[in-house]
Amino acid sequence: MSLAVVRRVAEIRDEVSRARRSGMSIGMVPTMGALHAGHGALIDRARAETSCVVVSIFVNPLQFDRKEDYERYARTLPGDLEFCRERGADLVTIPRLGLTSTNQELSPTSETVKGKRPPPMFRTKTVSAGSLRSSRNELGKRSSSGWRSSRRWPPI
Repeated sequence: MSLAVVRRVAEIRDEVSRARRSGMSIGMVPTMGALHAGHGALIDRARAETSCVVVSIFVNPLQFDRKEDYERYARTLPGDLEFCRERGADLVTIPRLGLTSTNQELSPTSETVKGKRPPPMFRTKTVSAGSLRSSRNELGKRSSSGWRSSRRWPPI
């Protein structure tokens, strides 16, 4: 599989379904772009343990307390794509903001820890994971290293 770059949910579904039908296992490396050696290690591990490596690049505005920080966040897409190609990723997903579910709320039981709400970063990471799942990116078995793989799609 050569590096494919997709932006639409239907394209993501098609590419991953095609890999699944071929009997491939899927490794998912979710990122916010500006890829570096740490991301490379996750891609390498996914490559070693699965037969199809998917990298998502999505800068979530909810990860930032201030709009200025979001606007200043490094966006290095051409370099990120080359990085993924060099590391042997098979698929890069770059969902547009409108294609993700960024307005989901956490359940009341998960909102507080010892009577306090978690900082915004932790709340939005949960939202991001739900958004990726809703677009049918592979989020089955979780690895302790930060990437995920699975033999089967979870029901959506």
